[in-house]
Amino acid sequence: MRNWRVVVVAMLATLSIVAAACGKSTSTGSSSKPAYKIGFLGALTGSDAQLVVGSEKGANLAIKQANDKGDLPVTLSLDAQDTQGDKDKAVAPANKLAGDSSILAIVGPAFSGESLSVDPTIQQASIPQITPSATTPGLAALGWKAWFRAVGNDFSQGGPAPDVAEKIIKGTKVYIANDNTAYGAGLAGIVRDGLNAKYPGALVGFNSVDPGKDDYSDLASKIVASKADVFFWGGYSPEASKIITQARAKGFTGTFLGADGSKDSTFLANAGANGEGAYFLCPCADVATITDPIDTKFVSDYKAFTHEDPIIYSGEGYDSTNLIIDAIRKTGKPGSDITSYRKALATAIHATTGFAGTTKTYAFQANGELVDSAVVIYLYKDQGGKFVLQGKVKDLLAKA
Repeated sequence: MRNWRVVVVAMLATLSIVAAACGKSTSTGSSSKPAYKIGFLGALTGSDAQLVVGSEKGANLAIKQANDKGDLPVTLSLDAQDTQGDKDKAVAPANKLAGDSSILAIVGPAFSGESLSVDPTIQQASIPQITPSATTPGLAALGWKAWFRAVGNDFSQGGPAPDVAEKIIKGTKVYIANDNTAYGAGLAGIVRDGLNAKYPGALVGFNSVDPGKDDYSDLASKIVASKADVFFWGGYSPEASKIITQARAKGFTGTFLGADGSKDSTFLANAGANGEGAYFLCPCADVATITDPIDTKFVSDYKAFTHEDPIIYSGEGYDSTNLIIDAIRKTGKPGSDITSYRKALATAIHATTGFAGTTKTYAFQANGELVDSAVVIYLYKDQGGKFVLQGKVKDLLAKA
């Protein structure tokens, strides 16, 4: 009996070794998929994070779905790096991604200032990058070969602002201010120049303030003294909510008009009743209101994955990542020369046409901008503490 037991134990041990060897061969042999990463750069924490975290969650969802589908030549993961929305703090995480040979492409940076700061490093590494939300027009004029923008730029969203102020809001006197950032100052300048060209005499004030303060009472006083009936803000939501609150306290009864940088839950929470009736131009689509099957599936999948509703730029982050994934699918498995592979990915993204995303059908110009037909600007209104879609700006102005 004892000898029989010894034989059985020996046989089982032999079978275990063989099984272990077979298992090891399956995970590391020629049939296994190499692991690579898509980077993400944006403000995942800090006062402006609500403009970015939706994009990051959309990117994670796209990667999960691609891995689950199983038709890629690689296994992907997202390497999300927090910039806190600061152009200086973005340098270290950008360098980290640029120096990582397992990074195939990057979604981001999310903001314009950090893009101007770190994109040269990313482009020097030949890494394809798609920003889901950085809107400064000058980014497309720097000759980068692997840079793309998934939304319209500030000429697209700032250009119609004078007409929105005059024709939809029915204002006649506009005060414009900005936050001295690459995004805010550039956007405000576009609106100022357009207002002066289309409606001479309508501009009653133009001012710049530094972000990150609590007291904007001086600006609030100037807005009230100008007798403006529209206040346009070029900047981000933390300052926007403080300025409109302080202006209301001083007697401002006009309408707030902002853009994508102010359209997040921070504005709604901090402005409260003072933000009621405010308008926001944005190249961001409200995917929850689009009845196309692609969008309804995305909203359902996003809610199941995050247990949250999509927010600003959730769809654009998802689309940006899927554009990269589609390029990987077309380009195949990376070889030993990662730089050549990255360049091939960029070529594949440039060749994209008719790519049906959640927010638009994508195709790119040679400079990385969307083709004109893919650019849509929307108008939202703060109603009852929620951003309510008013429609496409082009359509609204045609009816005004």
